[in-house]
Amino acid sequence: MQKTSFVEYLNIDRNLNEVPEGILIIPILCNVLPVSWMFDTTIIIDELDKTFYESINRIKNKYSDLYPKCDFKGKLIVKNIIDYEINYNEKYLSFFSLGVDSTSTIINNIDKNPILVNIRGSDIPLEEEVGLNYIGRKLTDFSEEFGLKRLFIKSDFRRLLNTQNLSNKFQEQLDDNWWHGLQHGMSIISHAIPYAYLYKINNVLIPSTYSYS
Repeated sequence: MQKTSFVEYLNIDRNLNEVPEGILIIPILCNVLPVSWMFDTTIIIDELDKTFYESINRIKNKYSDLYPKCDFKGKLIVKNIIDYEINYNEKYLSFFSLGVDSTSTIINNIDKNPILVNIRGSDIPLEEEVGLNYIGRKLTDFSEEFGLKRLFIKSDFRRLLNTQNLSNKFQEQLDDNWWHGLQHGMSIISHAIPYAYLYKINNVLIPSTYSYS
């Protein structure tokens, strides 16, 4: 596991200093919470949003339903749980990779003018600049064709954990690998939370993925 991690919001016109610590911590927390649950360890943080804090047990219980062979334990200790009151607007953003699922999600919600969100470092590694630049150009063309705003996020969250070791350790209980089984859904959607808070967006869409059936 890396000692540090980063998330950058590349094309925003407001200062992230306006986002409180208890919101900014959520993307990293969503990557390490499953580790805490599976290894029965304790995470201690200074500050966290009350709504998210109260959602954690529900998320944990849903994972437990998905993976009955796993024993989800661990604890999260928060020194200050804060209710950040904010008047959200009826806006939408949607994660968009130019794949079939994400394109379908945009088409089905085109009337809502969703902001297109792409995480550099998710599907394509950060060092593969040719691929990242290609996706960037294509996403820009798509957004301009349909008159949609776009957001590029740069994150090293795929390198934060040694997912191969975690997959090897928990393969039998999960009947899946760590990335697909425990990390990707919660981690990807959490990257939108600081931006959604900053711009008062109350709807975040994440496309469906394939099923084994």
